[in-house]
Amino acid sequence: RMDAVTITNLTRETIPLEMKVMEWVRQADGADHVLTGKPEHGRSVADCITLRLDSMELRPLGKTRIPVTLALPEGFSGEGYAAVAFDRADRELTDAPDQVARRSTRIRALASRTGQAAVELLSFTAQRAPNGVIQFLAPIANTGDVGIFPDVSISIQNSENTEVGRITLPDLRSSLVQAGTERLIRAEHRKILDPGSHTALLTIRYGDGSRPLSGRASFVVPESKPEAGETAQESVLSASDSTN
Repeated sequence: RMDAVTITNLTRETIPLEMKVMEWVRQADGADHVLTGKPEHGRSVADCITLRLDSMELRPLGKTRIPVTLALPEGFSGEGYAAVAFDRADRELTDAPDQVARRSTRIRALASRTGQAAVELLSFTAQRAPNGVIQFLAPIANTGDVGIFPDVSISIQNSENTEVGRITLPDLRSSLVQAGTERLIRAEHRKILDPGSHTALLTIRYGDGSRPLSGRASFVVPESKPEAGETAQESVLSASDSTN
């Protein structure tokens, strides 16, 4: 398949550009890295990409399209990743992976009519910080061969099983978790809760027809107000999950 990357020069000077195909990895915190060397996710398609050009001059206020050819190998299934990085030939630019990502076009390639979503919830913890904020951590692993967009909600219930709080993370619904990678889901509840035992019920939906992941964790809000230096209380319960 042939496509093209469009780049625009917003300056009034001629810019000499160099282009190359690199690896794209999205980190557990959601940050993008573009780098060399085989990525741990094992879903690289960098070797399947050919650029029509590897250098050019971009005219002042000009725009151009750079043809890109992608040829997935026979038998490839699911989703693969790569990036096309752009460098100014007349300047020394940092090669820090997060900075290279900012001057790259990321590529997500999916073989037609293939791929299976599968996600594992590694744990779910609820921790009450000294300032009274309840912090939730839920690392997940995308064990399938396609990317997913997690839809996360946390219901907070008191000892009478009445919901007293709810958290949703709408930004995650548009944040890709690459196949073969992990993502650390973080959430906070800052509203005041009544003293006593509470339970947090986590639900993660990630695909049409896929059974949601679920987790449960407990925490206690003490009678007295939290003071500086108070030790945080943490409860960790086994998380139930499904990769169907």
